Amino acid sequence: LANTVGALFASALYSTLGIKWTVRLLALLATLGPAVRCIPSLVPAVLASRDLTLVCLHISSIINGCGGPILNAAPALIAAIWFPATERMTATGILGTCPILGSMVGFFVGPRIVRHYTDVPTLLYVEALVPAVCGLMIWIYFPEKPPTPPSGAAELRAQKEVAIQGDLAHFMRELPAALSTWPFLVTCLTANTFLAIYANAWQ
Repeated sequence: LANTVGALFASALYSTLGIKWTVRLLALLATLGPAVRCIPSLVPAVLASRDLTLVCLHISSIINGCGGPILNAAPALIAAIWFPATERMTATGILGTCPILGSMVGFFVGPRIVRHYTDVPTLLYVEALVPAVCGLMIWIYFPEKPPTPPSGAAELRAQKEVAIQGDLAHFMRELPAALSTWPFLVTCLTANTFLAIYANAWQ
């Protein structure tokens, strides 16, 4: 349920802010979430209490959870605007797989950094640094659309994105039609069930 509601919220963000600023918001959340976890280890003598650590961990999880639906909606939108029809499915697959590959790398790197419990802060810093660098790159350069649309459909989609950007009323008008479409509901149910199982297994 939370993933489904989050998906609707993410769709509203993409409709009102556009892809560029929504992805920038996602980059900010992806940077802020891991950074909050580092707070207790920055000044251990002052900040590393059990209660503060629990608060920081929960806030970090909430921030990461808020970014999840925004991330899940990005691959199809980016592929539709930036790639020609012959490459769109491949691009969507790669973009959709990257977050899972990132988690896989985390499981590989973590045990090699943490040999003793005193090494945990180092792991937290590494996990905070990687999204911070990626987020900085996104903020420095992430254009709204390619200079030359790779296809006619991409051009029309980009024009529509620009036309409805900032128009929340447009999104609200389309929402009832989407919620009454059976294939859309089945897609939401299956995709979000998988995401929920994956997220709970990872935690």
